Amino acid sequence: MPRRPAAAALALLAASALAGCGKVPAAPTPSPASRLSPDQRAVCQQVLAVNGVRSAAFERRWQEVLAAVAKGDEAASASAGEIATQELYEWARELEQIRPQATDAQLKQGLGTAVGELKRLASVDDETPAAEMLGKVGAAEAAVTRPCQ
Repeated sequence: MPRRPAAAALALLAASALAGCGKVPAAPTPSPASRLSPDQRAVCQQVLAVNGVRSAAFERRWQEVLAAVAKGDEAASASAGEIATQELYEWARELEQIRPQATDAQLKQGLGTAVGELKRLASVDDETPAAEMLGKVGAAEAAVTRPCQ
């Protein structure tokens, strides 16, 4: 199980986000692009479904991190941070499972970009400030949503 930075480091990162930290930018939920073949539109439907579920799950967990930091509870923020990290890994894993079905070049590239970025953000080596985390996750989501619009 990948580990996040120590509780104190996670708390420090999350604390930097408390002022004005918003939600993951809502990705549009369009019907798949008409330029895509029917099978690729079906792949887009899968992608959009995964993104909807996983984006909401990550955001919920990240809000728990921020709430724990606001209370000064480093143990709870570290625990919630580890769960949020797992949400990112699961999201990347699910998109990775869909990727072999993508034959459209833009969709395949978007899936690769999203998977790579979600894994990077979940990595123990990632030092993304907490204030930027939701935006970075939203950008990863958009990378695979755009080809479906």
